[in-house]
Amino acid sequence: MNAVKPRLRVGMVGTGYWAGHVHLPSLRAHPDVELVGIWGRNNLAAERLGEQFGVDAYPDLDGLIDTVDVVDLSISPAAQADIATRAAKAGKHLLIEKPIADTLKAGAALADAVRVQGVAAVTLLIHRLRPERAAWLDARRAEKPTSAHAHWHSTAMRPDSPYAGSLWRKDFSPLWDVGPHIIHQLESVLGPVVAVSAFAVGQRTRVALTMIHAGGATSAVAIDMASSRDQPLQTIDVLTGTGMHNSPPLSIDGVLSHTHALRLLRDEIRSGVTEHGFGVDVGLRTLAVLEATDRSMARDGAVVDVDIV
Repeated sequence: MNAVKPRLRVGMVGTGYWAGHVHLPSLRAHPDVELVGIWGRNNLAAERLGEQFGVDAYPDLDGLIDTVDVVDLSISPAAQADIATRAAKAGKHLLIEKPIADTLKAGAALADAVRVQGVAAVTLLIHRLRPERAAWLDARRAEKPTSAHAHWHSTAMRPDSPYAGSLWRKDFSPLWDVGPHIIHQLESVLGPVVAVSAFAVGQRTRVALTMIHAGGATSAVAIDMASSRDQPLQTIDVLTGTGMHNSPPLSIDGVLSHTHALRLLRDEIRSGVTEHGFGVDVGLRTLAVLEATDRSMARDGAVVDVDIV
């Protein structure tokens, strides 16, 4: 008779819109998770979410970290890098948002902590976490792709968006917000990005990006984060040896993707084997591409090599 495996004790770090609408509903409903508590810089917000989800709001971050097996983070990249590194050094497993840090140096410190401590970590890249999208991307990779185009039109930075008050999104180009999703998908088909050329348009809510991949394939990305469209448009077109392939529609369901991420994290913790392809190494590679795009935009779209990590 199989022994019943204990549930993972998880602490939530973050009290923003995405934490309340994606992370916490998923954690609360997962049969293998015990949601222990919530911490945030705004203790009143933590208390409100704690009351909503039936758990304690912790006034002390270290107190929460000490109590749990897993730390789930939904905060700004700079704060996430610092807190996730502290949690990893304390031997805690991680479920982290993208981008994993605000600089490549901070991301490398996080990756080193995860590796040295031997903890499990999964990055929440919600599109490729969906099995149907992963299967479509894998099929395209097998068909000798030569190029791809991605279009991302979102309302995230419009004044009426729940993300409009996000300070870190205003400080960075849109590529730092949605770029990890796009880069991760395109690299899974065309291979690692080795060079980029990027332009920001208007109030930095629109970006045009060209990427050169190892082996010579190319990809082009158009992003508009303050689109006049009421419905998001997120498509990928891939040219392969069998013709042009358009990505099938994918509903954005962050809770479903988070639930898949929890399953991957649970399996890694139980097996000790990392096979899922959503670890901090993926997040670190994405950071290298993002920093290269910033250097390119600062040089009026000059082609910039991506640092090897």
